[in-house]
Amino acid sequence: MLHSVELPKQHRTLLTEIVHLQIRLLRWAAEANALTEGDCAAWLSMKKRLAHSSDQISSWLWKSSPRHNLLQGFANGPTGEKLQWVNSVAKDVITYMRRPIGQLMRHDGAAPEWMRNGADWMRLFYTEWRSAQGIPGFCFLSSKNKYSAQEFFAAFRRMNPKLEICPACDESGFYTTSVRGTRAEIDHFLPKEVFPQLSCHPYNLVPICPLCNSAVKLRRNPLDNGLPLKQAWLPYRAKGISSGCSLLVELDRHVWHFGGIQSDAGGGFDGPIEVLDRVFDVPGRWSGRQDHIGWKLTNDMRHYFKLHGLADLPAGFMRLKADLNDNLSREDFVVARQGWLAALATDAAVNGDNSDALLWVHEAVRPYQV
Repeated sequence: MLHSVELPKQHRTLLTEIVHLQIRLLRWAAEANALTEGDCAAWLSMKKRLAHSSDQISSWLWKSSPRHNLLQGFANGPTGEKLQWVNSVAKDVITYMRRPIGQLMRHDGAAPEWMRNGADWMRLFYTEWRSAQGIPGFCFLSSKNKYSAQEFFAAFRRMNPKLEICPACDESGFYTTSVRGTRAEIDHFLPKEVFPQLSCHPYNLVPICPLCNSAVKLRRNPLDNGLPLKQAWLPYRAKGISSGCSLLVELDRHVWHFGGIQSDAGGGFDGPIEVLDRVFDVPGRWSGRQDHIGWKLTNDMRHYFKLHGLADLPAGFMRLKADLNDNLSREDFVVARQGWLAALATDAAVNGDNSDALLWVHEAVRPYQV
């Protein structure tokens, strides 16, 4: 991601409770064959964290055919293989929560039917969480209220008040507000099709814009190309790339080209930069918006140089670049504009009065000259 995001603590707890409930119920289904509502309630009543609402949880599961049918489909598998699979699921959940290193178990669409049922059952909880009904309050210890993605997103907005632009692409807003409330798309950073065990994992859910989620990323997997967990940018765990990277912008025969993003000295962002390029097509997709970015940059320069004058142009470009730091994650394409300003500063320093930079600034401020 380009911009840093923070996870609301309470919602880390609530999502973790959903994942723990999933694992406990899968473990019960791994040890059993024929599942009944009464047996489910009895098994849950023996678990300290769930005993208080064992009857309500089992009743909720059996009120929906997909909920208990998928769990029964998982229970139909061989006991030893089921237990081994659930243990791998639990291990991955803990690994991704506490110390994300190594590799995670990947789900194969050609897996046995019982395994596909288990994977679909975990994904179903995400679908329930995204619905208006959400997950009922009796499933939690830390809250008595129903919990849905709407509550998560409201808390995410409060936790990240300066974030107005998609943290992945820096191109567009990532939410919209109407009389029906505030809505946003929520990305599974590691896709739930490949990693169903992370369908409701708090560190795998991050709001991004519809362009990124539904048009660009789709089911692309950040861990493809053999990238280990510790080298990928993981949501909520690392600073955004914009905190230690810059966009390369090159001039060729009076035409500006966006290059790649490079890590600043000591940045150590090589893995995240590769993920951003391969998964979100950033900065490649910015080239198609170059006119818009140039228009915004012209306005930036017009306001700045009208106030400060044209003396020492290279230094002026770098001061404007620094001023734009205040707008990071608030306005679109700030990272692209900063990269362009750095290239303009170099052009002005090298070519002086013959620079494209000077011509651009003159064009920007001319409407205000007397």
